[in-house]
Amino acid sequence: MRQVHYTIAVRGAAAQRLTVDITVHGPVMTQAGQTTSVDWMGNVPSPDLAVLLAINQAHDWAQFHAALAAWRAPSQNFVYADDRGHIGAISAGYYPVVRHGQPWRPMPGTGADDVAGVIPYQAVPQAYDPPGHVLATANQRPVGPSYPYYIGTTADFFDPGYRASQIYASLQGRRGLTPAAFAAVQTSLTDPLAQRMLPRLLAALRQPGARLTARQQQAARLLEGWNGAMTASSAAASVWWTFWTDYLTAVFQPWWHTAAVPVHRDPSGLRVSPGQASLDQVLETWTLRDPGNATLSPHRAGRRGPLRR
Repeated sequence: MRQVHYTIAVRGAAAQRLTVDITVHGPVMTQAGQTTSVDWMGNVPSPDLAVLLAINQAHDWAQFHAALAAWRAPSQNFVYADDRGHIGAISAGYYPVVRHGQPWRPMPGTGADDVAGVIPYQAVPQAYDPPGHVLATANQRPVGPSYPYYIGTTADFFDPGYRASQIYASLQGRRGLTPAAFAAVQTSLTDPLAQRMLPRLLAALRQPGARLTARQQQAARLLEGWNGAMTASSAAASVWWTFWTDYLTAVFQPWWHTAAVPVHRDPSGLRVSPGQASLDQVLETWTLRDPGNATLSPHRAGRRGPLRR
């Protein structure tokens, strides 16, 4: 380990001195109660300005593709279109390959799990003239389960895919799209999760044993006439979001208590909330495709054991 000392000038105040401990794996950082050394590809010099200039001067996909071979960090989605009707996308950047394991959690620093290289440029996520004639990038995972390299998880890198799915659903099979049509996609306030879940929710509310109060009946009527748009003035949108938040809490919070999840160490990362995309996806799948899942039964919540997916 070596130490690097910095003096940081502060306007209107005394300069601040900072000491950084650096190991062969990178600088040492403490976050959420864990101290780790961080081997980050952003520390690798990247000729970003030269690459952007080469992109601006590219005449076709081949030159565009060749220019991005030199892009290192940060990894970015670059999209391509030309006046001959071709489209493409490249998730360019250095994606580290480790000697052993998948680094979605802290790894041992003994050397056995060190970064051994990067994914070859020809194998980074990319597409050119796809069969469906549509390409959308919304920070979703750009590869499927058969992709041979590790590039990160939804929990720490990629968007869960709800936005990308909505974009593809809006554009697939359409012709003659105008700028206004694309703007409508970008400015859409529709919540597709709500649209998929509402039929099941309303069916449950209509069951004879529901016994809704007058206020609850009023809320149900709001949902019955709602189009799924999350506008600021929509009372139905507020009802939906309150329900979904409470539903997540009712299903998962008992398991959190039983497992003594240390939420206080990292509230934003560990708290049961709609911000946990993995919980949103799992609960949607259970509700629509596996309603008999034992995890949804209140009497199972206090028992230890694996959650069936």
